[in-house]
Amino acid sequence: MTTSVLGRVPADEIAGQAREVRFSVVLVTAVIGLFFAIGWLAGRSWLAVVFCAVSVRFGFRQGIGAPPAQHPAAPPPRSSKL
Repeated sequence: MTTSVLGRVPADEIAGQAREVRFSVVLVTAVIGLFFAIGWLAGRSWLAVVFCAVSVRFGFRQGIGAPPAQHPAAPPPRSSKL
């Protein structure tokens, strides 16, 4: 008892759905996806460049024996006067 795999594939339904696809929508989606990917990579690479620069600065300061960078103190909390 052998069952043909191709006999179970709804080829007519797939062909009908394939005819509904519009090339312009697919093209616009691909172009938008490309620009999104470029922006995502630029954002990630910028973060990586900044991370590397801060790491080099930190290592340089540690190497010359400089004290850690002093960050400005946080402002005092505001008192709520109603």
